[in-house]
Amino acid sequence: MSNNGLGKRLSALEERTFGADPFEDFPDWDLTEQLEGVAEVLRWYRAFHADCLVLYPLTEREAHLLALLCAQWELGGPPLQSGEYRFPSGLTVAWRDNSDGTFAASASRWARLEDLPDDVRRHFKRMDPLEQPQRERFLYRNRHRAKKARERVRWHDENGWDEPTPRELRYWVTRGEGWR
Repeated sequence: MSNNGLGKRLSALEERTFGADPFEDFPDWDLTEQLEGVAEVLRWYRAFHADCLVLYPLTEREAHLLALLCAQWELGGPPLQSGEYRFPSGLTVAWRDNSDGTFAASASRWARLEDLPDDVRRHFKRMDPLEQPQRERFLYRNRHRAKKARERVRWHDENGWDEPTPRELRYWVTRGEGWR
């Protein structure tokens, strides 16, 4: 077997094994929440690591979600807009209104870090494929905590950081129950 054939087979295996599908692999994890999660990571790294000396290790799923998000921004969202956006790399993302208050997203292929616009891509690096399954399980298990953290930041952005955090948005429960 040639090295080229082996490389193609390994790439196909890697994509099948390590690329978590945001729609199928996490059916009870709302796509909107997944998109909000990667948007928050991007916001954080733009604000606190603007010099790009620290890069976020991005999973394949997160890269795909960022491509969906970037396409939506190019289409004029938020709020969500129907339409199709073609990245310079050739990746095409389409957003479709389901006429029931929800939207569906599709892509011509699985998005890669290289597909993202330069001003987004510069904050990320591709995570080692062998570490991605463990990271995806961690993100999935902690999705409720991440949502609560985003709600807390949003509340403080609207009400000021000097205001005490409302009880329902606090991270820590003091009765030894741990993180919520």
